[in-house]
Amino acid sequence: KGKWTSPQDYQGDLVCEFSLQVPAKLSRIWLGNFWSARVEIHVGLSTWPVSQRELLVQKNFMNRLDVYQGAHAEELATFTEEEFEKVSDLYWDRVKITCSQPYRVQGGCFGLSLLNINGSP
Repeated sequence: KGKWTSPQDYQGDLVCEFSLQVPAKLSRIWLGNFWSARVEIHVGLSTWPVSQRELLVQKNFMNRLDVYQGAHAEELATFTEEEFEKVSDLYWDRVKITCSQPYRVQGGCFGLSLLNINGSP
């Protein structure tokens, strides 16, 4: 429960990788934005090196003007397997989330307010 956010005035990307108990075919992802300009979701396998991940989906939530106006700061996005392109039919046991906010607001933080991943083993 709660938000996953950067510390105030954090410089750089916010990155987290989740390990699934068993490989799963991902079917739907709900993503609640919290002031992130861009969010990327990559997938991989535990047998791969950490640096090797496939892009599942990416979403640009905010541009520089949106940040200053507060537009789309807490927007919900839903992604389905139709949007997962070439990796939708494969099974994955690693999910990596990267949030970025290059358009800083003084004293601000960014990240996610919701992450829900659905799939089948």
